[in-house]
Amino acid sequence: MTPNPRRRVTTPEPPPEEPSVWKAILARRVGLGAVGVVLAAVGLAAFVWPRVAERVGGSDDVVLVPDAIELRGQAPWVKADIRAEALRDASLDHGLPLHDPELANRLARAFDMHPWVRQVVKVELRHPAAALVEVLCREPAAMVGVAGGLLAVDAEGVVLPSADFTAESAASYPRLAGIESSPQGPEGARWGDPTVEEGAALALAVGPGSFTGEDSAELHLHGGRAGVEAVSSALAAHGLRLAEPGEFSRRAFQNGKLDLTQAEAIADLVDAETEGQRHQALG
Repeated sequence: MTPNPRRRVTTPEPPPEEPSVWKAILARRVGLGAVGVVLAAVGLAAFVWPRVAERVGGSDDVVLVPDAIELRGQAPWVKADIRAEALRDASLDHGLPLHDPELANRLARAFDMHPWVRQVVKVELRHPAAALVEVLCREPAAMVGVAGGLLAVDAEGVVLPSADFTAESAASYPRLAGIESSPQGPEGARWGDPTVEEGAALALAVGPGSFTGEDSAELHLHGGRAGVEAVSSALAAHGLRLAEPGEFSRRAFQNGKLDLTQAEAIADLVDAETEGQRHQALG
């Protein structure tokens, strides 16, 4: 007998599984849960950050206080507290955030508005919270007689704060009399009268406001050498002579207008032959 061949037994494949409603709901819940976590995190950050920012913004290393602002350049004849007055008038006399991108400009404008300040040289922000402000001050040139007293002006006719002068200190400056006008603006602004402005400029040539501390005058001559020699001869007839080399600096030093270091710096500047020497003399 011939054996029967083996019969193959086939197992039917299971029918494709239909999507489960519960699985779909579960997947949707997972997605909604992730969205909920994100929304919760955003909400928590919105709630917490103002309090954190308030603490960070109020810390000593990111807030600039008035006492941390160093002022350089206040002249010895200025008795007022320029720093305190400039910050107060600009409403900056409180803690200022260092992260403010306009902070340096705000400080510069505040000091530039002070009547004693002629120029703000630089504003430098430092860390931790500190700042340096360097200024050039106006210098009194004359006193203008007005009803009720004297008003100080600089060489440009800018009105200076009168409160910084005593009767004794005011008397040491040249006096402009016969002025009938009044200042056209506040302290720190020009008087507005050409007579005052020209008189103040002339007052600089009168001691002690001149370079040497003595009465002096400058002559600006037009024309050739013959005209200059004619004027020089006329002045010599009245006992005047040409200044010797370095004589103006020497007289300024003798009269206390220059110290020894400044006098030597002028000599170095006159003798400078290179740009490096010139910069060294100015430094």
